[in-house]
Amino acid sequence: MMWSFDEFSLADYLTVARHLIEYSDASGYEEACLRSAISRAYYAALNTARNLLHDRWGITVPETPEIHSFVPRWFLDEDDMAQKEIGVLLDRLRDRRRKADYNDVITKVSSLAARSIADAQIVVDRVSTL
Repeated sequence: MMWSFDEFSLADYLTVARHLIEYSDASGYEEACLRSAISRAYYAALNTARNLLHDRWGITVPETPEIHSFVPRWFLDEDDMAQKEIGVLLDRLRDRRRKADYNDVITKVSSLAARSIADAQIVVDRVSTL
């Protein structure tokens, strides 16, 4: 399977995450919105980084759950500090996404959501410069 996302900007997930936070209070589902924002921020960053590896650099990226460790690890193994930072941020985002998706109780979910959006934006910005 080859990815082709010409018609959909994966960074739009980040916009959705921001909207989820913005309207979380009024929604009546505040925690669900915040948890979903964490997840969307993660996928915006992961998939943007994945596309850089695959589409621009020709690296074969797994189409399995292994993608969640492969992409960050690839960046962490690089000598370039900007690329290492992408790997570090992807790992942090993945950890937060796991908590948001699977933990029954999360403390400071609003703070985690805000940090996830900030970190995902850094990843998207860094990828665009490589």
